[in-house]
Parts: sequence; C-alpha cells; structure tokens
Amino acid sequence: MDRVQLVCTFVEHNNLMRTLDEIVDNFDIVYGKIFVFKAGDKYICSYNVVNDQRVPFLENSILVHRKKDTNTLYTINALNHLIREVNNGVLDCTVQLSWEQYTDSILLTANDQFRRIPIELHNIVYIRDKND
Repeated sequence: MDRVQLVCTFVEHNNLMRTLDEIVDNFDIVYGKIFVFKAGDKYICSYNVVNDQRVPFLENSILVHRKKDTNTLYTINALNHLIREVNNGVLDCTVQLSWEQYTDSILLTANDQFRRIPIELHNIVYIRDKND
C-alpha cells in the first residue's frame, strides 16, 4: 500500500498562485485538496501526496504531521523538542501533550530552536482528478 504523506510548502504572497500551479502540475494530490494557511506575511500550502521518491518536493517544502482535533501541523523534530521541554529534558513518547495550547499552529524547529507559528485558514483549493 502506498504511503500518504502531508507536505507543507512555504510561499511568499506574490508567488502563491504560481506555487499552487506547480503543486498541481507536479503531484497527484490525495483527497483532492490543498489547504492554504496564512502565517504572518507568508502562506503555507498543505497537501497530501503519495510517497514517491522519484518526484522531489518543491523548494521550501517539508514533511509534517497533523493533529486534526486542534488543527496543529508539526514536524517530528518539533514534537520531540516539545516533549523534552515539558518532560524535564527527557524524550519520552508516552508523554501526553496539551494540544489545545497549540490550536491553529504549525510547530517547527530551526537551528535547534522551537517555533510555534499561528496559522489561519485562507483558502481550500479543490483539485480535479487529472483523469477526468
């Protein structure tokens, strides 16, 4: 069975339409939707693809996970950082996080620094099946 992965592509406002076109042209979007979030002065395009090592991701893209209940996007590195932070520096995957604190956010790390960025749904782009 193919593995579906959630990808986030970070984009400047003036490149949003071009980036959406590139996503549609280069990937088969699982579930037929691209979620466009506003994050400060940038946008984040979030979409599901089938893991295919032959197709490289677009520039400024990362793999993420999503906690549906709170609409929290996160990287594994950010999750591990957060667990250590709330658990006295110990990485213990059984620790339960209070996800409500991170509602409508993306959790990232850069240079070993944790960042929580508020996000707001800007638009949902519905993709027609290329075979239609």
